[in-house]
Amino acid sequence: MQTQNKKNMDIVAILSDLVSVKILTPQDWSLFKEKFSLVYPSFFPLILTKGYYFTNSEERLLALEKLNLTTTHIANILGISPESVHTARYRLRKKLNVSCNKCIIGFLEGQMEM
Repeated sequence: MQTQNKKNMDIVAILSDLVSVKILTPQDWSLFKEKFSLVYPSFFPLILTKGYYFTNSEERLLALEKLNLTTTHIANILGISPESVHTARYRLRKKLNVSCNKCIIGFLEGQMEM
């Protein structure tokens, strides 16, 4: 039981780190993706196995969407404006052919077992 509690505390610590970082350089992204994969190990591999190809920018947005962050929080982490986040979401929805009112992550999770 204590091992499970330690694991849960580790996950909470990792998630806390993830939502407080800035992703401004390729190195930042690499570190973020490594930590993200500790919490969601199947997220990126499953996207690839289903035939989706995303740019690094799209992968960053998807990871931050998976963390259920607000537009403003995503903008702060990526060092861009909230309007740019809205534009990126729009383009990603268009690429996936997802209606505007449907969550991108919900769509992906409906396509994959996560």
